[in-house]
Amino acid sequence: MISWRRRHRFCGSCGATTLPAKGGHVLVCTNPACRHEQFPRLDPAIIVLVSDGERALLGRQASWPVGRYSTIAGFVEPGESLEMRWLVRYWRKRGSKSMPSSTIPRSRGRSRPR
Repeated sequence: MISWRRRHRFCGSCGATTLPAKGGHVLVCTNPACRHEQFPRLDPAIIVLVSDGERALLGRQASWPVGRYSTIAGFVEPGESLEMRWLVRYWRKRGSKSMPSSTIPRSRGRSRPR
């Protein structure tokens, strides 16, 4: 939020200064003729713990110190369901380059990964 507020000190429509409003989650143009509102960008993401009840599937980056692991996480792309995102991440963590078609959920949105 701090970085967003620093980068949006001026109105993108008229160039006047902006002031925080509504608890700081909105920047409003100070020009009475404009009053344009700017909102921070939101990037939906998921964090998932895949478990069989006793064990958990964890990921790790080669650059991390030995012994460091994390749960599966990833950003959700436009048009992609949360379920589809975690399935893609799951299969990648397992070392597979593609998912079996039987695991792809059928939904109203995009039904196949890119």
